[in-house]
Amino acid sequence: MESHGLLLNEEALKNCPDAKKPVFVYEWLRYLDRILPVTQKADLRAIQPQLVQQLVSRLTSVNGPPIRHLLARCLARVYLIGESSTFGDTLNLCNDTLKIKDDSPSQLPVKLAALACIASFYETMGRCGSNFVDTFPIMVKWLKVAESQGRAEILLTLSSMVMGLGAGAVAFHKDVYKAAKAHLADRVMAVRAAAVQCVTALVPVYSPLFSTELEAVMITLCTKALEGSNYETRLAVSRLLGVLLSTALHPPASLVSTGKSAANNRVLAFRPLPLEDALHMLGAAFLRGGIGGFLKGGSNQSTATPGGQKDVRAGIAMGYVELMREMGAVWLERNLFLVCRHSLDLASKCGSLAGTNSPAQAAEAVFLRRCVSYILRSTVGTMLSEQAQITTCKYLGQLLADYINSFDYSIEPSVERVLGTEAYASGQATTVAALELSNLVRQIGTAVTPLFVEASGIMEPVFACLLHPILSARTAIAWCLRCITMAVPSQLTPLIDRCLSRLEHMKSCNDAISGYSLALAALIAGASDCKLGIPHAKPRQVLACAEEMLKTAAQQSRLALSKISAGYLLLNSVVTVGSPTVKESMPRIVQLWRTAFPRSTKEAEAEKGRGDASHGSVRLNSERVH
Repeated sequence: MESHGLLLNEEALKNCPDAKKPVFVYEWLRYLDRILPVTQKADLRAIQPQLVQQLVSRLTSVNGPPIRHLLARCLARVYLIGESSTFGDTLNLCNDTLKIKDDSPSQLPVKLAALACIASFYETMGRCGSNFVDTFPIMVKWLKVAESQGRAEILLTLSSMVMGLGAGAVAFHKDVYKAAKAHLADRVMAVRAAAVQCVTALVPVYSPLFSTELEAVMITLCTKALEGSNYETRLAVSRLLGVLLSTALHPPASLVSTGKSAANNRVLAFRPLPLEDALHMLGAAFLRGGIGGFLKGGSNQSTATPGGQKDVRAGIAMGYVELMREMGAVWLERNLFLVCRHSLDLASKCGSLAGTNSPAQAAEAVFLRRCVSYILRSTVGTMLSEQAQITTCKYLGQLLADYINSFDYSIEPSVERVLGTEAYASGQATTVAALELSNLVRQIGTAVTPLFVEASGIMEPVFACLLHPILSARTAIAWCLRCITMAVPSQLTPLIDRCLSRLEHMKSCNDAISGYSLALAALIAGASDCKLGIPHAKPRQVLACAEEMLKTAAQQSRLALSKISAGYLLLNSVVTVGSPTVKESMPRIVQLWRTAFPRSTKEAEAEKGRGDASHGSVRLNSERVH
């Protein structure tokens, strides 16, 4: 293919069919891209004029994106390794190409190739003299009238120019920001993502972004960019949030001046942003889920706003993760308790949505809770060492104790419970903490044993949450106990005995019946995953407990539904133990199952005419009682 090493074989290209010529050129550029980094400078100089001429001639032809980017990279490497005497001429050719006002399908690829070359020049060679002064006005002028593809490529090129020039283009940073800012809410997602990338490139070199305009960029611009966004745009915005806040937390050393040095040198002093303020800004945007109400309420957000956009909240959650990745594992370990507490506080502020009768708001609360779980899983679950993760488990246990004690819950049989917002808030936080604790325990393994066997451990606050008035919290804690026994098998049998004992002594409390039966069912069902197993008598004890609940459910109407649900839950968990245990108890199990169904065909026909599915559910529970 190459007659003189790196040069394109023009004769072979002419003899190639028209349909295969782009492939021929692409293969040549691929070879050139691989071989140029290892080419000697003397060898390249000998053929550089011909090679540059071949590359530039391809620049003015219609090329697809793969050829454009390879061509630009090869041209930049030629000038980087060899002589740069003709570099100015090539850059002027690119500028002249951009000045052409024709954006027809035949001319647009040529202009896009020129943009790709300019971007590659600045990425590869850094500062390119004073050419930025000539190139920037041309690009901004085209940006105002370009189609979506052109706008996206222009913004990406500006991003490359900013990164290549660094502080060398400080006089133009404000204009670049103005150009990118206007397209942060562009209707085309590719343009929006490119604008976000351009602003991200500006952050380290344009100080107002992480100082005076921080909250405006954080709350308004990023939120606008996230509205109706796709995954690529959310990823770009989260990257911007991470870079922006990490720079605000640790500004460049040249900008941080205090005391006499600032006065003598007349340097504007930047105080690093406190971590609490950074998390507060992210939390306010996350809970609001949009721009509405920002001017009235500022950034003070105490509860989640109903009707917030999922795209915005998902993007902000990704921003949390990017911030912590930017700051690093050492920083995260140093601020671990604050991050855990803030994450659970976010979840607790969704309680106002979870406590309503609106299915839409309940679903919104679940989505918010899952976002918080994602934040914890993607940071403490993946970035920290094992010892730091054990510390996280300890912190989560302490926070669980705080949340279970944050409101007054009574388990007296005669007291009718009325759940307030604080109960739902505690329930959301407890659920998130329990699920993350479950993941960490399974991830770490037996190294967490001291946390659950020593008196100073966290087993007591975890077990206490089985009495939580919110069902989702009790269910999450039951799963957490199952995960604990997988990591610490020696705790399986003691926990089963403890749950059986509590069920025996707290028969008159709905929450106790529900919580301890959920935990007992989870432990019995998880026995097959435990290497030590359980004594043969334990499933029979659980079956006897289930049988007693089902038979005594009719004695107190207030406890009937809880006992029925608990009884059948325990019954189903016993079935998972395996055939040796289940086989001998099958007659009792079948008899208990039969009580849930009509006794005759006549009763079944009568049930069909008694209303909708909800009436059928009530009838089924009634049959279970009797």
